[in-house]
Parts: sequence; structure tokens; C-alpha cells
Amino acid sequence: HLVAFGDSLTRGLGDLSGKGYIGRVKDALQTQTKKPVVFTNIAVSGQTSAQLDDLLNESEVQGLIKQATLIVFTIGGNDLFGSTNQLDNLSPSTIDAAGQSYKTHLTSIVAKIRAANGTCPVYLVAIYNPFYTVLDPQLQADKYVNQFNQTMLALTGQTAQFYVVPVYDLFQRGGDKFLSSDHFHPSDAGYQRIADRVLQDLDLINN
Repeated sequence: HLVAFGDSLTRGLGDLSGKGYIGRVKDALQTQTKKPVVFTNIAVSGQTSAQLDDLLNESEVQGLIKQATLIVFTIGGNDLFGSTNQLDNLSPSTIDAAGQSYKTHLTSIVAKIRAANGTCPVYLVAIYNPFYTVLDPQLQADKYVNQFNQTMLALTGQTAQFYVVPVYDLFQRGGDKFLSSDHFHPSDAGYQRIADRVLQDLDLINN
């Protein structure tokens, strides 16, 4: 039973096929394990860590987590970049406030997942920099993305069976090839790269 939640990346926004990375992961699990996969995706585009933290209090969501044998999710991109694909909000003061809030809510999210299901492997897909191709000497997006990813690693590192899937490097090269028409969310090819990395971390592929 694969349960997915989080933001627009897990929703698959920007993927013309509608599958996103998680649909591709589900298909690969179905094919490679030759076992039926029950798949539930409750991701919400635009969701922040605070909103996910609240969602995990709902009894139906707690029930899904209890039934899960694999959980994959994304959260943090909207905390960092806001709900739009603009650079205007990337200032040290706003990032510091967003980072502190993210630490608080991610700590709570990890605890709630583990309280509901103490053994299921959980994979948190990290954040990439969608503005990598933007030529702006003042842009600090790389630094901020790395800060959030380091927070993920620090807050999950002491929790058994809880893993962070790095995807930052997947979007460093290739220009807009791996981004959709909004130049923010992944394209079909970008989602495939994320899916391959998740599957690699699940030891289902070796590349």
C-alpha cells in the first residue's frame, strides 16, 4: 500500500501525462515486484508544511498512514518559494522566518507519521532549485534550497526507516528541458528523473 502526500510535486503538476513522479513510481513497483499496489495520493498543490501538519491530524489520514507499507511525500517547496514561481520573496528575513516555521512543522510531521506507523519506510523527496538557469548575480536560491534540504536531513536522520531523497542535482543541467512550461514545476522528463531517483533509493534500479 503506497501512500503519497504533500504538495504539487506529488500531485504531478506540470506533467502532461498526469502521473508525476509518484505515478511512475507506482507503475514501476507494480511491474518490478509483480504484486498488486494499492495507491493513495492525497497531495494538494500549494500545500505548506503547516497545512500538511494540520492534515495529519485528520482521522482518515491517520488511517491511511497506519495501512501504508510505503510512504513517499514532498513538502517544503511552498514554504521556501511561496505559492508562486517568483523570486521576489527570496530575502534573508523571509527565508529565515520560513525556515524556522518549516523546522517546527517538519518535526511535528515526522513525529505524527511515526506515531501512526512505526515501521513503514518513509521517503521525503528533497527540494531542487527551479531558478538554476536564471542569470541573476543577487539570486540566493541555491543557498536557500540547500538550507532547507539540510533541515530535512537533520530532522529525519535520527528516525528509523525515514529517508531523504536528493534531487537537487537532477535539475542543475539541461536548462528548461526538465521543467514544464511554467519554468518551475518539472516536465514529464523531470518527473521521470525524480521517479528514477526514488526507485534507485528503493533499490529497484541501479542507475
